[in-house]
Amino acid sequence: DNFLAAVYLGRKEAVISWVDISTGHFFIQSMRDSQVVDELIRLGVREVLLAERRAELFAGEQKKLAEQIRQLSGAIVSERPGWYFDPYGARQKLLKHFGVSTLEGFGIADDFEGIAAAGAILEYLDETQKISLRHIQSIKKISRTAYLQIDQTTLRSLEVLRTMRSEATKGTLLDCIDKTLTGMGSRLMRYWICMPLCDVAAIIRRQEAIGELVEEDQICADLRGQLKGIFDLERIVARITTGRAAPRDMVALAATLRTIPALQQRLAGCRSELLGTLAGGCDSMDELADLLE
Repeated sequence: DNFLAAVYLGRKEAVISWVDISTGHFFIQSMRDSQVVDELIRLGVREVLLAERRAELFAGEQKKLAEQIRQLSGAIVSERPGWYFDPYGARQKLLKHFGVSTLEGFGIADDFEGIAAAGAILEYLDETQKISLRHIQSIKKISRTAYLQIDQTTLRSLEVLRTMRSEATKGTLLDCIDKTLTGMGSRLMRYWICMPLCDVAAIIRRQEAIGELVEEDQICADLRGQLKGIFDLERIVARITTGRAAPRDMVALAATLRTIPALQQRLAGCRSELLGTLAGGCDSMDELADLLE
């Protein structure tokens, strides 16, 4: 992922929001002030938005945070005017963008002042990108209790994403276990490794699905064969929405849609609940595939 993040330092807690404009993935999460830098490192953000702090009371704190982000995460820090981070203005901007009257459908309370971080991101994208953002169709609130929190020191010591000696990806945990066949799968694998589940029921559902694929070699081989024909739908759709798609993107989209029926049929024959749910969520969109071809 290529994440842009914004940090809002509230009275009781800090809030981070982050988005990948190339896929439309949009998130928001609350945490303690001391956890902000660790979280930005874990996410691997490329740029961080902070509110300008001119008051002497906050200037030192802001400067210290910006320097930590630059040194430890390597991200670019961009300071924006304070009104970017106004909670009321941010809420109105998000309501208008998503075409809703409340954000509660996304799990976000209407009085949540941390929404300012998400509003700052949309404001910044409107200012700098000058393109449609319609492919950003939802925002997901991340619960810190649902995932194991791994700080940047632990990530580095365990060589999850980078080796300690050379800072390379070769030989890391992710490199060893990532056998995915699509860009979407590779991004999801990285996300799962950096944010392991804490919910026991969700862990069991995932284990049952993996167990079935381990036991049934043919099902696993068939699914991998189908996945080889799937292109990066998230980024193709984003390019179409922003008016940057090329003819090859349309061809790739049509080819992917033609692959889905066989993938759905193979998943439908699986026993595990998670794989069955995935089968039910497949839609081949045959009319669209016909039109594209």
